[in-house]
Amino acid sequence: DIELMLVMDNSLSLKTNDPEGMRFSQVRTLLKSVHDRISKSRKPRAIRFSLITFANRAIVEIPLAEAVVLNAENLNSVGDEVESAAPGNQKNTDYVAALQKALEEMKNAPSQNCRVIVWFTDGAYWPSGGAKNSTEGGDLREAVCESGGFSETLRSLNINIFPLYIEPKNPDEKEDETASRDVMAHLT
Repeated sequence: DIELMLVMDNSLSLKTNDPEGMRFSQVRTLLKSVHDRISKSRKPRAIRFSLITFANRAIVEIPLAEAVVLNAENLNSVGDEVESAAPGNQKNTDYVAALQKALEEMKNAPSQNCRVIVWFTDGAYWPSGGAKNSTEGGDLREAVCESGGFSETLRSLNINIFPLYIEPKNPDEKEDETASRDVMAHLT
């Protein structure tokens, strides 16, 4: 099977950076594309979809243990569920919490399954209490790059991660977008 986990940003900045909700049409396109390609392949497999939303904390919306097996009939309802779960109405953007929760969930997937995390965000790391990043390091870079960090753990568990990034329209001066983009690049 294919474990497809969407880790979806639910921060307030999405109201500014994506006021028309294009992210949801992109999620629907992603679901349809993956479903269509896999179902028409020589060796079709089940695509098990799970969902985590995040802002100041990460919330498991569709647990891996209750993953939705995608099919032509449920693609729209799954897209609706993502839209309902992540309207962009929460404060902060805590990537560390999101990645921790995603790894906790994904560790439970059978190792023979193809494991993929799609991480969708529009901003920079800004946990509750403020950003703690700089070009020298910081909480996010350390959590990703240190020995035993997210990057090493993802690789050791053979989990692929693909960040999808909406460029902020009006970046907030307090954010360190460079750190966030560097971390996304490093993880992939």
